Amino acid sequence: MLTTDANDCVVAATITVKAVLRIAVRYSLAMILSGFAIQLKAAVVLQYHHVSDHTPASTSTSIARFERHLQLIETQGFEVVSLPTLLENFKIAGENQKSRDQFEQKKQLAITFDDGYESVYRNAYPRLKSRNWPFTIFVNTQPLDERWAGFFRWSELREMLANGVTVGNHSSAHDHLLQRLQGENSEMWRARVAADVTLAQQRIEAETDQAQRLLAYPFGEFDRPLRELVESLGFVAFGQHSGALTDVHSWQALPRFPFGGHYGDDADFVTKLNARPLPLAQVNLYDQSGKKTDAVVSEQALPTVELILADKVAALQCFGPSEVKVTQTQDRVLVSLAAPVPEGRSRINCTARHFSGGFMWFSQPLFRLPANGRWLD
Repeated sequence: MLTTDANDCVVAATITVKAVLRIAVRYSLAMILSGFAIQLKAAVVLQYHHVSDHTPASTSTSIARFERHLQLIETQGFEVVSLPTLLENFKIAGENQKSRDQFEQKKQLAITFDDGYESVYRNAYPRLKSRNWPFTIFVNTQPLDERWAGFFRWSELREMLANGVTVGNHSSAHDHLLQRLQGENSEMWRARVAADVTLAQQRIEAETDQAQRLLAYPFGEFDRPLRELVESLGFVAFGQHSGALTDVHSWQALPRFPFGGHYGDDADFVTKLNARPLPLAQVNLYDQSGKKTDAVVSEQALPTVELILADKVAALQCFGPSEVKVTQTQDRVLVSLAAPVPEGRSRINCTARHFSGGFMWFSQPLFRLPANGRWLD
């Protein structure tokens, strides 16, 4: 239920044919002169909501575009695997160079859907089934239990399970998990959120006999306390910030490439399919006083993202909800915003050209509570 971030549009718009040719020449020279060579584990997770021509445009991928995405996955030579398989292979790839090389050669990706919309069963499932491709659905269980219009039924989900579908947890009520209720302290908040996520997991296991500990945050919203709570419950968790798979934040803040609305034309989709993570050793977020902060920022916050590089990166470009200033040294990049973070959800996206021809990508989500104290849907 989250629209994809406007920053992605800016990023995609900058990647024109002319720009690609200019950067390719620049990088060819850079590799010759400096031995530039970044070897990274490369894998992406794709995220959809509706697949329909008749649902809200901002969270919908048309049937024709979705079919085109599947064709491009084939022509680009990718293998579609289940999300648990991709995560396991991604972990193994970090053990040594041989494992990393083998992982690179496989060109694997995973496809996910959030919420449990009927259009996934009607329009996406038949097309994926015909290709024998697995996928994951993160379901918020209350609509299924209460048989809301526009959502598939538990029986339909069980039918999909028999054809390679993995079920993930998207909470029970799809509330803003960061929301603190009136008079609620931290302990009360933890208990309430844990109960909601646990209820969803119990319903999933009861209806499907699957017990995967995979969670997608409603609206893609999370902070450190929520990540720590989710980790204590035994979940690997995904946001809705864009980028190739990386655990530089944590295994409770994994990225996905969201599609919907005007995102996902051929050039945009192919760029994201072939994306790699920026080679980062660490990511820090600071407020304007230089104090470490979290993804949830205050009204007047001018956050700075510090990227500690694990390898050389040239021609880095960053985009945000306002103008950004990028300061780069050999192993450190500072990305600062010129204006306060807007209410709701936004991101700082950074990209750089990889010598293989694709782009390296990093996204830092930012969340600001609106003045009325209620998170935006």
